[in-house]
Amino acid sequence: MKKIGFVIPWYYKDIRGGAEQELRGLVQHLHAAGVEVEVITTCVKEFASDWTENYF
Repeated sequence: MKKIGFVIPWYYKDIRGGAEQELRGLVQHLHAAGVEVEVITTCVKEFASDWTENYF
């Protein structure tokens, strides 16, 4: 089975950023094609937040 990983600062269904939405669509497409996908991200809600805090 093929595997692929992506690293992105923010990844959540309600995030409206263009890169985040593009990655979500790509992940869904790859998963539907049988590719195992893992997304590595932070738990920060915005850039100015405390990066040591888990917001989710």
